[in-house]
Formats: sequence, C-alpha cells, structure tokens
Amino acid sequence: MKSGSIGVWLACVVIGTMVGGCSVHLPKSRQGQGTIHCAVVYREKMLIPEDAVTIVELVNTSVPKPFPVVTWSTVAGHTGPPISFSFEYERTDVDLRLTYGLQARIENDGKVLFASDEPEPVLTQGHGEKAEVLVRRVP
Repeated sequence: MKSGSIGVWLACVVIGTMVGGCSVHLPKSRQGQGTIHCAVVYREKMLIPEDAVTIVELVNTSVPKPFPVVTWSTVAGHTGPPISFSFEYERTDVDLRLTYGLQARIENDGKVLFASDEPEPVLTQGHGEKAEVLVRRVP
C-alpha cells in the first residue's frame, strides 16, 4: 500500500467509526451469564428458624466500604449449615481488572442473626466462581 493510500484508508476508518458508532465486542467467555456457587457456613451448633432468609451479595471490593453490590440472591428454608445454593450474574458487570467478593448474612423477622466479617474473594485475581462464606453470630 502506498503512503497516500494509507492516509485515505485511515481517514475512511476514522470517519466510518464516527458515523457508524463504536461498538465493543467482548469475547464469548465474557458475554452472557455466569453462575456463582456458594456455601454459607457458621460454627455455632444451632439451628436457625425455618423462616430465616440467607442473603448473599456479590460486591466490588476494589473500593472502600461500603462495598457496591453488583448482584445479590436470597434463599430461605434452610435450618442449618451449610446453606448451599447457586445464583447467576452478568459477566459484563464484572471488570477483570477489579476485585470482587461474596458477603452474606442470615436474617429472621428483619433482625440480622449472622453476618460475614469480610467478603470472600471470587471471580477475579485467580479466584473462581465457588466460595464458602463464613458468617458469625451477631449479638
């Protein structure tokens, strides 16, 4: 290609991008939904009420507390650990350059019975889609 034709080609690319808009194409592995598999555990030897609700949040831990919630899920009907379940998230909501974690709490009648101290790392920085989250009794 001659140097003059490179300039014309470059001008066409720039103008075409401006007129046609710019779109970002993510690799198929980063499109769609992913699934997080979680087990919420506590060490106390006790059962929780049948109507208690376990809430797990996927949070962005790259910023100071309170961590922004990316997505969350709830499950009810478990009376003791481990409280295992899976929930989906949008892969496009996760920036691979940042860090993420799962935090959990168990509530009954609006009162927090158990809560995690710190989020358990998931999804980025070598962490996968599975995590066990330890919650502690809230006085």
